[in-house]
Amino acid sequence: MLFFTPGLFARLPEVDSETQPDREAELRLVYRVWLAVVVGLVLVYARWWAWYGGAVWGPRFFLFACLPASLVLARWTARPERHSLIANLLVLLAVALSCWVGANGIVYLDYDHAMFRDNNFALEFMTWFVPECSVLWRPFVVHKALDKADFLRLVAFGVGFAYLAWPVGVILSQQVRRTAVELWQSVREGAAWKF
Repeated sequence: MLFFTPGLFARLPEVDSETQPDREAELRLVYRVWLAVVVGLVLVYARWWAWYGGAVWGPRFFLFACLPASLVLARWTARPERHSLIANLLVLLAVALSCWVGANGIVYLDYDHAMFRDNNFALEFMTWFVPECSVLWRPFVVHKALDKADFLRLVAFGVGFAYLAWPVGVILSQQVRRTAVELWQSVREGAAWKF
C-alpha cells in the first residue's frame, strides 16, 4: 500500500481555520471516517490469500484508500512554503509515485505478467519480493511498444503531474538554493580545517 497510495502514510496538515472552523472540522471528520474504512478493509481482507493483488494490478480491494491519500497530498501541495525542505521533497516523491501508479494502471496494466500466472501461479511469489517483477516497476525492465493512445495517456499524466508538482517544485528549488547558500557561507566563514 505504501507504493500504491503513498499519501495515506502522511498526516493531514493543519491549516489556518480561523475563517471557516466548521468546514475544517467537517473535513477532518470525513478524513477520519475514510481512514476508518481503510483500516476496516485491511482487517477484513488481510487474511484472504489474494488481498495484495499479485496476480493482477495491485491491491484492488484498497482502491478506496486513494481518497484519504489524495486529500492528504492535496493539502501538502497547497501550501508548500509552510513545510521543510525534506517534507517538500517527500511530497514531490509521493505525488510522482501517485501519478505513476495511475499512468501505469491505464497504460501498462499487467503487461508482461502472464509468466507469473502460468503453471498455476508458480512464479507469482516473485511479484511479492522482486521489484522488477512488480507491476509498478516491470515497465522499466520490459519495454512495451506504445501506440498513439498510450503515448497520449502518458502525456496527460505528465501534464497532471507538472500541474500538481509545480507549486512544490518552485518552493523546493528556493529551499535548496537557500540551503546551499547557507552551507557555502558556513564553509567559507567557518574555522579553517586542521589536519
